[in-house]
Amino acid sequence: MIRPQWSRVKLPPGSPSVSLSSLILTYFLKVGGLTLRFNPSSPGDVLAVPTNWLIVVILTTAGMVIINGLALRRKRWSVGLLLSELVLDVLGAVASYYVFFLPIFGWLFETVPWLTNLPFADHAPLITAVVLGSLSVLDTLTKLFKVVFAGRRDMPSISFQAEG
Repeated sequence: MIRPQWSRVKLPPGSPSVSLSSLILTYFLKVGGLTLRFNPSSPGDVLAVPTNWLIVVILTTAGMVIINGLALRRKRWSVGLLLSELVLDVLGAVASYYVFFLPIFGWLFETVPWLTNLPFADHAPLITAVVLGSLSVLDTLTKLFKVVFAGRRDMPSISFQAEG
């Protein structure tokens, strides 16, 4: 049986979705904001976003693809790659606040005004950005911790035993 050559290509797990999201972000940059209608000649209603921050989101996304590709090519994560990913995580969280969360929550509060009466509603964009950014940073810090302390015998470990 002949195996196709493309079966040997390995991509980082998130590459197709990241590539698609990069195309969508580039489209948002072209039309000047967020829209649900993907037609360049007639984008429909566009929710304006800061162009500079949108470019930062696109660049951080591209940077993440490059970093994950380097880690895959080297077949390991290095401390430098993980620190670079950590910086991009923080920068991406800040840019996402200005590009996605602030405009979308602003539109939502404008459309449904009674939502502003909910507790902490005025801080909802910031809370959302901090929570999602923290999860991303925590994931990277976990990988960094594993790389830095790999092979050390004096590290505490937890083992679980299944009963059955």
